[in-house]
Amino acid sequence: MSEIGASEKLAEKKEAQNPENPLAQAIEKKVKIHGTIPFDQYMSACNYGLTDEGGETHPGFYNSESTVIGGQFSSYTEKSGKRDFTTLPEQTPLFGFLMAKQIVEMWEALDRDEDFKIVEMGAGNGTMAYDILHGLRYFAPEMQAKYTIVEQSPELVKKQRERLKDFDVEIIEASAVEQLPENVTGVFISNELLDDIPAKMVRKKDGRWQELFIGEGGEGKFQEVWTDADSQVSDEADELIGEIDDESIYPLSLQGKEWIKKIASSLKKGFVITADYYKYKGSNGFDVYGSSDKKLELDENGNIEYLSKNNAGQAQITSSPSFRALHKSGAEEGLKTEVDVTLGGFAKSFDSNKLSKDLWDEFLMEKPFPEAKVLFGSGRDYEAYTARMKVATSNFRVLIQSKDIETVRLTGGKYTFTDEAMDLGPRDGFKPVDN
Repeated sequence: MSEIGASEKLAEKKEAQNPENPLAQAIEKKVKIHGTIPFDQYMSACNYGLTDEGGETHPGFYNSESTVIGGQFSSYTEKSGKRDFTTLPEQTPLFGFLMAKQIVEMWEALDRDEDFKIVEMGAGNGTMAYDILHGLRYFAPEMQAKYTIVEQSPELVKKQRERLKDFDVEIIEASAVEQLPENVTGVFISNELLDDIPAKMVRKKDGRWQELFIGEGGEGKFQEVWTDADSQVSDEADELIGEIDDESIYPLSLQGKEWIKKIASSLKKGFVITADYYKYKGSNGFDVYGSSDKKLELDENGNIEYLSKNNAGQAQITSSPSFRALHKSGAEEGLKTEVDVTLGGFAKSFDSNKLSKDLWDEFLMEKPFPEAKVLFGSGRDYEAYTARMKVATSNFRVLIQSKDIETVRLTGGKYTFTDEAMDLGPRDGFKPVDN
């Protein structure tokens, strides 16, 4: 190979290792100023972007025009490379209809309050809101609840406005951790939001808590730096995590703690529904997701490299949701647990087998629910048995908390979640509540 040819190859290789990624460059500058930054700041920048010292904002994963959540009415049989990730509402309307049925019951528990509000925090494409609103029409056409979405991604707000253009929905462009409607009588709901709230990563080594920081690294890759945690982080980890195995990585969501405090403060009377994935015993820390179409760089194990500067803003980083922390922090703010169950148990409580068949029959017969054709006939695969199995076997968990309400036996809580049952798998991760 000639000297010129070798130089060209070297330049191509260097360019591939050091792509012009404005977000990565903004993160690099921040790291250089501080030496290292905590993992939660890095997670926030990768997911939601970063504004540099010159005032220019560089989009992260959720506010990038290139991010595709499940596709517009996409089928879950589609190849994964055509989307960055999907959610249950993108796969089947059944999940949103189950949520709607629970919300109607909550409305009735509040004596059908005329000021009943539904506040969804972090609504993705607006698909779950779309399904819930159709479900409310189906189960309680007389219900006139106000639906509000709190969403911090401008790109997702655009998709939500288009998706929900036929409904009277208020959209607040803000972070749910920072801004929520006040004095709400009704219900706050979220689906797969808890794992997106930036969290610190901690581990124990030789009996001491350590915290993960991100360093400048070298060409094309940031650096993982573990340091002894300060007293505040150590105290919070002792309170919210408790005893763990040495060197296992666990999330410490201090922002999640502030989020549940904000909800408790904003909720005058009513409920909170938190739905998210739970982790099996032995799995913890964080995950990285993204589309293969973006040619993301992989680590030696074939997983998306979260430290790659090329991947910054192209892939999402999610933390393992801590329901234990939600229980504990919520109780401190006056929130009482009403239901804690796997999605399989939640669906079983509402007899999802019959519901999915009824909805499918309505679709086929085109009576008396014409909206079904919109729900099930626009590219989202829907078949009664498939939908039931998708919901019943999901490693999802539904937590319902209440404020200023006497204990009620919500239908969704006919089955309860237990750590012992969870180890059996999502299909068996619930047991009947004792009468």
